[in-house]
Amino acid sequence: MQSVGRIEGKAGAELVRLEDERAALVARGRAYREKEVAARAEVVRLTEELVIAAGQGRDAEKPVEQKLARAQARADEPWAARTEAMRRAVLKAENAYLQAIVDGFGELAAVLTEEHRAIRDRLMVSLSESAALIGEWHAAGQRFTALLVPVPGLDGQAIPRPGTEELRRELADVLARGVPVPAPAGLADDDELDDAA
Repeated sequence: MQSVGRIEGKAGAELVRLEDERAALVARGRAYREKEVAARAEVVRLTEELVIAAGQGRDAEKPVEQKLARAQARADEPWAARTEAMRRAVLKAENAYLQAIVDGFGELAAVLTEEHRAIRDRLMVSLSESAALIGEWHAAGQRFTALLVPVPGLDGQAIPRPGTEELRRELADVLARGVPVPAPAGLADDDELDDAA
C-alpha cells in the first residue's frame, strides 16, 4: 500500500490514524511470525539437548523433557491462524485507508493542490535564479574572452565550458511554458501558469 504522506485537515488526520493502525497490525503480524520461528527453534535446540541428556541418565533427561514439552506446546500454538487473522486485519485496514481517500478526496486534493502550488512557485523561482546565474556565468566568460583577444597565444578556447548552454535553453523553454501543479488536470487551475511565468 502506497502512502500519500501527511496531509493537513480532518481527512488527512484520518489517513494518518489509519496508517498508524495498519502499521501496528503489520508489526503484530511480524511479531507472531518471529515468535513462531523462535518457538520452533527452541524445540530443535531442546531436542538436541535431550539427545545429549539421554546419555547422562534419567535425572538429566527429565528436566529437558519437561522443557521440550512446554516448547512443543508453544510451537503447536495456532500460529498460522494468528498470522492469517493478522493478514486479514491488515487487508481490512488497507481497504479502510483507501475508502478514507475516496470519502475525503475533495478535501485531500484541495490541500495537496495548495501545497503543490507552493512547491511549483518555489520551483519557478529556483529555475529563474538558475537561468540567471547560468547567464551571469556565460557573460563572465565572454568578458574574459574579450580580455584575451589582444594577448598572443590565448583566445576564448582557454575558457572552460561547463556544458550549460543546452541547460540554459531548456530552462528558458520551461520558464516560458511554466511549470504545472503536479495534480491531475481539472484539479489544479492551469490558468495560474500564466501568472507564474
